[in-house]
Amino acid sequence: MKAKNKLRSSWELLKEALRGDEQDFTKIRIKTGIFLLSVPMILEMIMESLFAVVDIFFVGRLGEEAVATVGLTEAVIIIVYSVGVGISMAATAMVSRRFGEKKYTEAKQRCLSIITVWRNKFYNYWYSGVYLREGYIGAYGRE
Repeated sequence: MKAKNKLRSSWELLKEALRGDEQDFTKIRIKTGIFLLSVPMILEMIMESLFAVVDIFFVGRLGEEAVATVGLTEAVIIIVYSVGVGISMAATAMVSRRFGEKKYTEAKQRCLSIITVWRNKFYNYWYSGVYLREGYIGAYGRE
């Protein structure tokens, strides 16, 4: 009986995570909060993987070089995502701590610092994509 109630509450929690209801994470259990936050991230990663598979399926008709290009692109996307997730986790921790301490001015300063870091990362990616693309292509044996 208890397992049945737990299963039902898990489904209810999943539905709640999918709906995206607003939560006060300071007033709910940590396990519940982690679950609510993890569901959208897991779905995003599933969709990204599905996108890559469908992309390779259609591009596969163009030949081996096209499939290799898609594979390399997906590898670069994963690196960009990894950097993004790392910075986002750090940003969330810094801002959440300041909000928890009720130091809203410091939280604002952290947000501005994070925006600066992201802007610099964007310019680095843009620069390397625009100006260094020939070097990347040459590294993979293309002329």
